[in-house]
Amino acid sequence: MTDPVRTVIDALTAAWCSPRVVGEDKWSFKCPCPEHTHGDRKPSGRLGIGDDGRALLWCGRGHKGEEIAQALGLEIGSLFPDDTSAQKKGRPNLHAITGGLAPRTPATPKVPKPGRPEVGVRGITAVYDYVNADADVVYRVGRTADKDFPTAHLDPVLGWIWGHPPNAAKVLFNLPAVLDGVDRGARVFVVEGEKDAENLNGAFPDRIDYVATTKMGGARSEWLPQYSTALRGAVVWIVADKDTDGTYAAAVAARGLDGVAQELVIVESKSGKDASDHLDAGFGLEDFLVLAADGAVAV
Repeated sequence: MTDPVRTVIDALTAAWCSPRVVGEDKWSFKCPCPEHTHGDRKPSGRLGIGDDGRALLWCGRGHKGEEIAQALGLEIGSLFPDDTSAQKKGRPNLHAITGGLAPRTPATPKVPKPGRPEVGVRGITAVYDYVNADADVVYRVGRTADKDFPTAHLDPVLGWIWGHPPNAAKVLFNLPAVLDGVDRGARVFVVEGEKDAENLNGAFPDRIDYVATTKMGGARSEWLPQYSTALRGAVVWIVADKDTDGTYAAAVAARGLDGVAQELVIVESKSGKDASDHLDAGFGLEDFLVLAADGAVAV
């Protein structure tokens, strides 16, 4: 007889959802549903075991077990044991299974709060502006000492409001310079985080043969189609941070750029964890360690 809970935990682990034990026969996890556009940084998913051994799934954002199973590539039947008399008798109720562990009311839409990241506000120590191809600021990301990244975007009606912009408005960091670099045949470094991008861009002011960029939202954020469009025909070096998230982010970027970039290389720092550590150790652009190149990066 199959173990539905073990099946779900294995699927969560494979999907980088970080299942963790939070009590007896209870687990938390990062919800894989696509509506969590920022990777569900504070795990909202919960997994439990029903009286008949079934897997009970729910998410604090209102996603039902059926939706979570679908996002994991599982059939709804995999949440049940193979042999359960409750199923044969028409119990448990399917709504109870897909609804999760507890009844939920529809989420109340949040009222937008005006404001934007500024140094000194909410413990913010640095701010990074994301601009469109015309150099107009469309959203701003802050950075705190605890590595929180509060974000605000420019709403056409409400002005500056806290929160992430819609996916359609997201752009690569330093976009005008990136587009110019692609046109000139400069090498484009895709790094993890605005700090690394700024450090790399400022490291060699006399060199005009490269430009560094990143995407908002960290390693687990999506690689969007407009990012690939901006880098079409470019020579791209993806700098992978030396951790699980860094490997994941590099693979996602490589998948998005495979067949789009003119040349595609994945590298890592020669010293330390990331591009900033590499520079701090005195190494240059040609000193990054190559992990994969061109056809070898297909994932």
